Amino acid sequence: MTISIDFETYCDVSVVDVGAWRYAEHPSSEILMMAWSVDGGEPELWIPGMEFPQRVIDGAESGEEFTAWNAQFEIAMWTHNLTHLCPLPTNWVCSLSVAASFGLPLALGKCAPALGIPMVKDAAGKRLIRKFSVPRKPTKKNPATRVFPEDDLDDWEKFCDYCRQDVRVENAIIESLPISRLSDFEQQVWELDQRMNARGVKIDIETVIHVQGLINEFFKITEARVADLTGGLKTSQREAILNWCASQGYPLESYTAAVLREAVADEDLPDNVREVLISRQLTGKTSLAKFSKIMETVCGDDTCKGLVQYCGAATGRFAGRLIQVHNLPRGNLKYAEVIAGYLKYITLDDCHVIFDNIADAFSSMIRPMLIPHIGRLFVTDFANIEGRVVAWIAGQTDLIKQFASGDDVYKHMAATIFGTTYEAVEDFERFVGKQAVLGCGYGMGGPKFYATCLAYGQDIGMGLAQKTVAIYRKKNNKIVKCWYGIQGMCEQAILNPGKIYEGFKVRVVFSRKKRSLIIELPSKRCLYYRDPKIEDGQITYMGFDFKRNWARVSTYGGRLVENIVQAIARDILVAAMMRVDASAFNLVTTIHDELVSDGDFDENGDPLTQEEYDCIVAEVPDWAEGCPIAVDGHNGMRYKK
Repeated sequence: MTISIDFETYCDVSVVDVGAWRYAEHPSSEILMMAWSVDGGEPELWIPGMEFPQRVIDGAESGEEFTAWNAQFEIAMWTHNLTHLCPLPTNWVCSLSVAASFGLPLALGKCAPALGIPMVKDAAGKRLIRKFSVPRKPTKKNPATRVFPEDDLDDWEKFCDYCRQDVRVENAIIESLPISRLSDFEQQVWELDQRMNARGVKIDIETVIHVQGLINEFFKITEARVADLTGGLKTSQREAILNWCASQGYPLESYTAAVLREAVADEDLPDNVREVLISRQLTGKTSLAKFSKIMETVCGDDTCKGLVQYCGAATGRFAGRLIQVHNLPRGNLKYAEVIAGYLKYITLDDCHVIFDNIADAFSSMIRPMLIPHIGRLFVTDFANIEGRVVAWIAGQTDLIKQFASGDDVYKHMAATIFGTTYEAVEDFERFVGKQAVLGCGYGMGGPKFYATCLAYGQDIGMGLAQKTVAIYRKKNNKIVKCWYGIQGMCEQAILNPGKIYEGFKVRVVFSRKKRSLIIELPSKRCLYYRDPKIEDGQITYMGFDFKRNWARVSTYGGRLVENIVQAIARDILVAAMMRVDASAFNLVTTIHDELVSDGDFDENGDPLTQEEYDCIVAEVPDWAEGCPIAVDGHNGMRYKK
């Protein structure tokens, strides 16, 4: 038996801004109603004040299956607002995650039409949510800060219908999917993801609050100085500042970071303009907003919860949420994690003495604000996992041997590009070799390679870019064959529904019943490309375009290989997560190809070591035998790259 549920709630803060767990524990948080149905039946409604449904209580107590769209929200709300009436169910299925595993949209209102379900999410519901679920702005005529049911009974009844409709739509989506549940293994991964997100990442909140105060003080002083220099302008006033610069005899073509860097480096720049532009560089550092975001999302136990999304990408990779741990600035301050321990004791005047660039220093301090719950933080990264996987599936044996030997593959590539020896490779040459290994495995051309290097501040010239791509493809000819081989397999599968094509460690088939081109990975997990076609010689399918709209998009061999490689890398990471979870280490989060855990002692009372952690992470799954996996790790009292 399956019980499907959906909550409508109220809180003074926005769940989008603060996340499910901070929202659920907020003093103003409450459940307004719960729609529920059994085995896809017509939904019923419970409203506080009514007797709680005994059928739901029985289901929760007996371990029946509960489903919800984005179940993390229902779990958080139930944990903080409903356990006095009914125990928290222990057997959850997240219908959003099931849909996401097929590459479908994560929003309920977008997923239903993508599946061709006529029973779409009621657009009028957004108006009702704004009315009953969020605070209202008071006016002179109506000072109320909230709308209650009795204030508009007609709209309240519509809101109740909307809640029931959500359950109907969720049930219809599940019925429309090729498979209504995750595999047993992937369900375990989702449950691990939920435990990890519920435990959260521990934050040095005392230091975060202090640093935010320093940032506010620094910005206030900086803006006051700019106002003095410009006659009252702010650094954020783009057009006004550009006009002012022109009036000072130094016109700028734009206000971008690159233009500002070039202008500040100009010896002929007037001193007053230089000071204003440097001030903009400092106050415009968007990474500093991470401190305020941490303060906004941190829970009462000094943790930020719900920071990663299971199957947030179509390849199955995790996506960052809220403070975006996948996008923390690297920083350029040496020993930032050591300095961070003393930061709460220093003043802004101290900062001016200690740091050459205060904004850069504060930006470098974001990572060290993540601390262990217990013991130490253990961080292990899969070294160039995508480069290793693409060599493995393509059978590029020489590259596999280089990886396995522990040699620097970037230097090997550079030596070939520049016609020198491995030992004689210089820094710039290694940079080019590194970008080739990291970027050319999916069919990148010369212009894109040139642009990639330029984005890292290296203008290598179009000639060298074209030469590098050509040499990479000649040296790694089996990887090139892999692009065309995978594309050919997918094309033939689409033209011959039901026939299975094998090669490059995967199996490909087009299932009319499932309306998908299916690529089975070595782990047996599958990638799905919905409603595939061959149009004008190109493979197209229904997916996300570059604006994240659900639309018909095209793909090709290199991109398909990229999808496969990233999916396999994800599965290697997930296998390691499961092993870590079964050990004495406590999984904290995953950041790209890193696993972050904490811990102090094992079951025998012996201190946990980095060597133990690296060994757990580095173990090669049976299905990935021969893949030259390698890891690199470190540990400490604060997170660092």
